[in-house]
Amino acid sequence: LVDLARVNRVALDAAAIEDAVESLHATIGARLVQDWKLPDWVHEVTLNHHEPQSATAHHDLVHTVALSDALTHWLLEDGGEGAAPGLEHLPVLDLYQDDFERICEKGAEITQESAV
Repeated sequence: LVDLARVNRVALDAAAIEDAVESLHATIGARLVQDWKLPDWVHEVTLNHHEPQSATAHHDLVHTVALSDALTHWLLEDGGEGAAPGLEHLPVLDLYQDDFERICEKGAEITQESAV
């Protein structure tokens, strides 16, 4: 990315770099997983954790990581305030909403305690 910007004489700002990382990290990570010859399930999870409906196998693992990713962003960026994301993953993971809500409450509690 930096090399492309230099060759094209384009200035990179932090927002552009953050956008590029956000949009490309799953694809680049999946390519590294293949190059490193890690198991197929690691590739599937890495590639599809933002779009679990695109997964062709290992659906439970993909949805687990997708839910974990969504909850991490919610806790770290929103402080666990408002509605927790990820309800769409519950049926695939055989989780009940009341269990999920307890997990979210505990996560918010831990996040708030660690911020002090």
